[in-house]
Amino acid sequence: MNKHNGAIPIEIGQLHKLSILNLSCNSLGGSIPSEISSLSSLSLLNLQGNNLNGSIPTSIENLKLLIERQLGENQLSGVIPSMPWILQVSLNLSGNHISGYIPRIFDNLVSLEVLDLSNNKFSHSIPKELTEMSALTQLLLANNPLLSGEIPKFSEHVEVVYSGTGMINNTAPDNPTANRPNTVATSFLVGIVIQLVVSKKLLSSSISDYT
Repeated sequence: MNKHNGAIPIEIGQLHKLSILNLSCNSLGGSIPSEISSLSSLSLLNLQGNNLNGSIPTSIENLKLLIERQLGENQLSGVIPSMPWILQVSLNLSGNHISGYIPRIFDNLVSLEVLDLSNNKFSHSIPKELTEMSALTQLLLANNPLLSGEIPKFSEHVEVVYSGTGMINNTAPDNPTANRPNTVATSFLVGIVIQLVVSKKLLSSSISDYT
């Protein structure tokens, strides 16, 4: 399969009726063009696994229908812009160079289930407002060495992963899956498993040990 390289063309902003844009796992470089903000019908934006750099353009606040935004595994930098992310269900910014505070704006995301900010350069502490995200099931913060302070008390249904940070968890009994090592045994595989993805993980034991 050929991988596309070069920059994302600004002409992409002319596809006004486009609902899904998936350019993941290519070799695209340059910055995210602000013209993407013209895709007013877009519900899924997946640019994960490229070489995109620069900051997240604030103009994408115009994407009011966006449910899933996958920007992980790039070279994005700067801070998370203060903008409404109202309908988001999944937001992946992992594996970039994003820095600064984790913004309090996320507490308005009543539909957000997965927030992946791992492998970045976030600093300071987690805002307590994040505990008010009623739909949240996963908060992934691993490998942000500049994060510090105490982890606020989340619902017992929220998995908080914070290994590789300077944070202290005084609510471990209520978050039993937090900061677990990457082993199949501690992944709590329950029920009828229809998909198992262990790629890019550092397994400390063999999968065959659990079959």
